[in-house]
Amino acid sequence: MVINSEEGQEPNVGGIGVREWEGGYIAGIISAMNTKNKQLGAIGSFPFPVIAGTLDAFEVAAQTIDPSIKVTKTYVNSWEDIQKGKETALAMAEAGADVIFCSANQVGLGSIEAAKSKGVKAVGYISPQNDVAPDTVISSVTYNTPGLFKNTVEQLINGELKPVGASLGWADDVLDMQWGKDVKQDVKDKVNEAIKELKEGKITNPYKGQ
Repeated sequence: MVINSEEGQEPNVGGIGVREWEGGYIAGIISAMNTKNKQLGAIGSFPFPVIAGTLDAFEVAAQTIDPSIKVTKTYVNSWEDIQKGKETALAMAEAGADVIFCSANQVGLGSIEAAKSKGVKAVGYISPQNDVAPDTVISSVTYNTPGLFKNTVEQLINGELKPVGASLGWADDVLDMQWGKDVKQDVKDKVNEAIKELKEGKITNPYKGQ
């Protein structure tokens, strides 16, 4: 048995988890290369390590593009409250953030709606969200679910699947990009460069705990 986002357990339960901070890092680069105000908003569900790490990676990546960029981070304590996502993103936009990122499942739909209403941009996350608001969502950093299953099945076939937690990322083909319709080539080049560095282990998780 393999459980998503869980630790493995002897004798026969394996765990798989996505290194979501790697997705947050790429979202930070995209956002930083599209902000005019040098202000970004990052919304998280709960301040769990995996989510806090994603938002921290977003901020670190953005500031590799421009150290003067300010990132406002807020947790909404929900995975599903679309209205809360909208209200939070509206407040961020009104305070000057012109690109919004959200790592909080359905809450992200509210943040995209707010970004659209305020005429600012958003970066989609986990699921492909470009079609939600094509003129608002710059691009989406997504799970490659087939890649996630492929990795696990290959380990099973090869007799390599163990009752431990596995941490997977770009190098394991479990994250992917859905590019928006107007993304400039220099943004794509920078993102692809960062993905290569993540695959090679040259970029590490910036999260140090709270």
